[in-house]
Order: sequence, then structure tokens, then C-alpha cells
Amino acid sequence: MHQFIFYKRMATINVKYENTIRSITLSPNSTWLELESNLRDLFQITNSAFITASYIDEDGDIITISSDIELWEFFSQYLVNNTIKLTLTTTNSLSVPIIETTTALEQLNINDEVLKSNHNHVMSNTNQRQTKTTSEIDNSTCSSLTANHILKETDEEDEPEIIIIFSRRPFRKFRKYSPRYGGCPHYGERSMHGRHHPYKYQLNSEELAEKVKILNSMGFIDTSHRKYEELLERFNGSISRIVDILVREQENRKQDDKSEHEQLGEPGEASNSIAMDILDSENRPYFL
Repeated sequence: MHQFIFYKRMATINVKYENTIRSITLSPNSTWLELESNLRDLFQITNSAFITASYIDEDGDIITISSDIELWEFFSQYLVNNTIKLTLTTTNSLSVPIIETTTALEQLNINDEVLKSNHNHVMSNTNQRQTKTTSEIDNSTCSSLTANHILKETDEEDEPEIIIIFSRRPFRKFRKYSPRYGGCPHYGERSMHGRHHPYKYQLNSEELAEKVKILNSMGFIDTSHRKYEELLERFNGSISRIVDILVREQENRKQDDKSEHEQLGEPGEASNSIAMDILDSENRPYFL
């Protein structure tokens, strides 16, 4: 908030207007409107002219007075330096030519029609350009899509067809089921000794009869020959392997008979048979 001090004594101020310098007496409570009115009366300035009053302060700056606050600041400067003076300048108001109403309205109508015509022309050209651009973009897009489709079809025709089959049981097709072994799958094509040959040796009737005859001539006699046939198929027709198994079977049978005779005092029958154990083990189902 500005705080102003109202001075009691009157102030005599020198005012310069063009080449004329005159003195004016003002009270400390004067307003800018009162000062402006006194200056117009003093120098015969018309009301159409715009008055500007200015002075040079103690810092050498030019200060313009146009309000009460600036006028009171001028009084404070005057108390410090009573030689300060006001410089008065005037500015003529701009004269605006008077145009007849009819002529002005006609001119405005003409200008509006010209602007409207230009606007319509510009909008028409703009719409044409937009339509042309949109059409070109659509044609370009269609051409690109068509080319991509043709290229894709060509690539599909050139590439070989790949069919992928998904199965819930991927290893089922590798299993072999045989009713002889209880329907359990057999994964390998190797014998119990890991040899690379079919699990079941294929013998024709002549080979089978000849090998059974050889076993009978060696003292291994079986009326049904079924046991020998299974052993021959199991051990790929190897006579030596079968003889070895039959010999161990006889030794085990004798040992069992001896043990039973010692314990019971009666001759017993053989309870262990290596060949039958091997065959039975093949017949039993197994678990993974």
C-alpha cells in the first residue's frame, strides 16, 4: 500500500509547452484531472488534443505523469528540488474518415462474397486432393495386399508340405504285444545276452527236427519235444547253450533229490528246473 504525505504549503511549478514557459500554483492535494484542466486553460489546448506531462527526476530519468499517484510522487521530488519543472507535450487525436453506411455495407458484402468464393474454391480443391490421395492410398494398399497374397501362395507352393502329427501316446507304436507273454510289450529286438538278432529264432520244421534229433542222440530225450523247441527258439538254435542248460538242470535235480532223501528218507522229485525257470520268466508279465 502506498502511503502519501499531503503537504500544507502550495507549490509553484514551472511548465514548459513548446517555446513557452509559464508558472502554475498547485495545492498538495491536487489531482491529475485538475492539473490537466488547468494546463488546458493556461496554454489554450483543445480537448481533442492528448496532454502528456513529464519531468526529470534526481536520477536523470524522464518520468511521465498520467495519474494521481505519479503526481504525488512529483510533489515529493519537488520538495527535494524546487527547480524541477514539467514539460508539456500534446498529441493530436487520430481522425477517422466517415464512410457512408450504404457504401460500407456494399463494400462489406462484396468482400464477403469474394472471401466466400475463395473459401469454396479452396475447400473444393482440398476435397479433390483428399479424395485423390485416399484413392491412391487404397489402390496402393490393395496392390500391396494382392502382391503379398500372390507371393505367399507362391512360397507355399514352392515349399514342401510338412505334416505334424501329435499323439497322446508317442511310444505306443513302438511296442509289440504278444499273447504268449501276457500281452506285455517288448521294446528291444535283442536276446537276454544283448546280441543283435531277432528275439525269437525262426526255425523251420526240418531244422527243428534235426536239432531235436541231435539232442536225443546226446541222451536228452523228451517225448513231446515241446521243451526243446522252445529252448531252441529262445537261444537261437544254439545246441551248446541248450546242452549246458540241460546238464545243469540234471545236476540240480540230482542235488535236490539227494537233499530230499537225506531229510525225508524218501526219493523226491526235482523241484528246480533251470530251463523251465527261464521259460517261466519269459511268460510272466513285467512292470516298467
